[in-house]
Amino acid sequence: MRYEITKAEYEAVVRAEKATQNKRIAQKLRVIRLRYKGYTNKEIGEMVDLHKDRVSHIVSEFKSQD
Repeated sequence: MRYEITKAEYEAVVRAEKATQNKRIAQKLRVIRLRYKGYTNKEIGEMVDLHKDRVSHIVSEFKSQD
């Protein structure tokens, strides 16, 4: 399933990424930011050194939060 990141979600992610000191959280937020910019799971995985399936999991986990 292809998840779309809204502009409001993107803006919240950018703020959170700047505020966090946790490298793991920053990496997850970067994945979301890159997805918003239109990169594929494979491209994102190569940029952040994660498997494309892990990238997909991070995005789906983010989109399932309410």
